[in-house]
Amino acid sequence: HNDQPFDMLEETVRLNTLRIRSHPCLVLYCPGNESPNPYGEAIDMMGRYSFELDGTRVFHRGEPFGGSVHNYESYWGRQPLDAHVNLEGDFFGEFGIACTPCLESVHRYLPDDEKNVWPAQKHSAFEYHTPIFGTAFDLSRLSQLSGYFTDEHPDLAQVTVASQLSQVIGVRHTLERARIRYPLCGGALYYKLNDNFPAMSWASVDWYGAPKIGHYVFQKSFASAAAFVWTERMNFAGTARELPIYVVDDFPADENEYEVRATVCDGTLKTLQERSFAMKGNVLNPERIGVISLPYEETLCPPILVRIEMRRNGEKVFDTFYFYNYEAKKGCLFHLPRTELTVTAEDGAAVLRNVGDVPAIGAMVLRPGHADTFTAAENFLWLNSGEEKRIAVDCTEGLSAWALNA
Repeated sequence: HNDQPFDMLEETVRLNTLRIRSHPCLVLYCPGNESPNPYGEAIDMMGRYSFELDGTRVFHRGEPFGGSVHNYESYWGRQPLDAHVNLEGDFFGEFGIACTPCLESVHRYLPDDEKNVWPAQKHSAFEYHTPIFGTAFDLSRLSQLSGYFTDEHPDLAQVTVASQLSQVIGVRHTLERARIRYPLCGGALYYKLNDNFPAMSWASVDWYGAPKIGHYVFQKSFASAAAFVWTERMNFAGTARELPIYVVDDFPADENEYEVRATVCDGTLKTLQERSFAMKGNVLNPERIGVISLPYEETLCPPILVRIEMRRNGEKVFDTFYFYNYEAKKGCLFHLPRTELTVTAEDGAAVLRNVGDVPAIGAMVLRPGHADTFTAAENFLWLNSGEEKRIAVDCTEGLSAWALNA
């Protein structure tokens, strides 16, 4: 803000304040993002326009401020993903993990001779479509993040999924940790929803408009009523581990009754435990409803998969799953026992069915060739053998089904 031509900056601020001031998602004006000194003529000008042209939002000179945290240690700092599991702050103004778009989007910006090449080469189109155009060891960072999940010799398709799984870990657990610490943490904003360039980035919806896996997972992390599992380590193979479960509800009431069902499977998709926990009352703050206790012998066959289902007053309101111990055996999430999915159109919705003999992990309904425009209300699901899920979609033509193991 100190280096830009003042007249150009002022015109940009004035026109864009008029453009965005009616958007309901606009919460505050913050001109000094990550500025060490958010003062001076330019900052004052931006504050003046926020009041003169709007006046309905708060103006903050700088961010982070007042205990707010910006954290990218698992990307820029190259820390293990577990760093995100343990983040604490009064408020999270920015955090996230950069990952690739879906393979369909990646193929849109790669030339034909690179579309199925991995590892990517230096000075390639793939490298150029990284966060800083390949100038900050971007390929090395991608290899590290995707390498937590891939097998020894991955192809490009596996790398794209694996990098998106790293974003899932790095964002969802920070979001959920923030929510279960309320009121000690007042909020969490991940960076970011959408994008300004077709490339590997922090966005959960890519430049073309195609959602990444994280988009669907983060929806669950923001659910008004939910049950979250938290642990300070994602990889604990060969050790005993306790996984506490917390209930959150943005609409608490004294008469509410909650039931949480937990299912734990190992890498053979054998059910290790099925537990139910119940509580009643006004969940004004997050409440610990129970704990899953895993003896060491149940953690020896990676990965560990945990499904969480919650009912409120008898109605199912939440369903998600977690994956742990994915580093104990290379590529273990991609080598689960196989199952089979079908998808059919019924009354304008997609019905996803698991017709195989083992759970489908990360089941999704897709529309190949239309990833940038296809909209599904939810995705990346756990479906038991014989289980089906009705999903609202914007188009029922040309649908297909996919899962980590189907």
